[in-house]
Amino acid sequence: MKIKLLGLAALAIASLLVVPVSAEEKAAAKKVMLKEKYEAGLVITETGTETSQTTTTITVGAQSAEKIEEDKEEKEKVTEVQAVGADGHISGARVSHNKSKKSHAEQDFGAAELGEAAISTGDLEGAVFTWVFDAEKKSWSGKLEKGDDNKGTKKALAKKEPFKVPFIPGKEVAVGESWEIAEKDLRDFFADDEAMKVSEITARCSADEIIAGKAGESLKVTFVIDIKANLQNEDLKNPEVTAKITGHYMFNIGTSLIDSVELNTELSFSGEAPGRGGEKIPFTVKMKGQEIMTQTYKKAEKSGK
Repeated sequence: MKIKLLGLAALAIASLLVVPVSAEEKAAAKKVMLKEKYEAGLVITETGTETSQTTTTITVGAQSAEKIEEDKEEKEKVTEVQAVGADGHISGARVSHNKSKKSHAEQDFGAAELGEAAISTGDLEGAVFTWVFDAEKKSWSGKLEKGDDNKGTKKALAKKEPFKVPFIPGKEVAVGESWEIAEKDLRDFFADDEAMKVSEITARCSADEIIAGKAGESLKVTFVIDIKANLQNEDLKNPEVTAKITGHYMFNIGTSLIDSVELNTELSFSGEAPGRGGEKIPFTVKMKGQEIMTQTYKKAEKSGK
């Protein structure tokens, strides 16, 4: 009898343990087709705010001083999808950069507080691009339809892959699953930068959880991007820059489109700068930034005859 009671007790304990485990396995086993689906005539409005604070520390003798810079940019971009390939990805589009408002404030070395912010317009404001994908050559061609030919527009046109996001694998993933991004896909997505030459870039994503909201269920995908690069400045001997970008995007399961993205960036580099008398002044630069973007979608209005 004692053995039988012990056996029943063991079964009772086991049943208590099985319930939460099976529920956890059920949640973890849920899969989502993580692939964007577009259609011709779709209009995508992306609004975003980017903020950053950069601290430069210099050392002269036994003393050190700091310079602080704060930047903010508010932007809006509208993408009109003109054509879609058989894979559901954009193959032709018109992109209008409607807004790029910037502010920059400095607290110089020895200053007690930040100075008044200077307001400016970003290089991309007013720029309109048309993009067409050549299926035979498997490459994009971009054209500046409207706007100034400057560093910002040149960088935008340098993108080898303007629309396909490498952090979206284009396949079914399970909640809890992680995957890495190919270096080539990362380099194609991030345009070359004249000021920074990237030597290494890696990224890893994870399908964290499914969250219910007003727009329906969304899969939260987190990511970590590690970058090693060299600042292109011969006076500073092209110092090595280390950067880490963390963040997440919300993938709407019902629409198969991204609703929002958050990026958090940290980077740093150090070296020696030439002083006025030819001496070497050690310095360290650290930057922290955040960018939050939201996307809304609607069908293009048909013009009346």
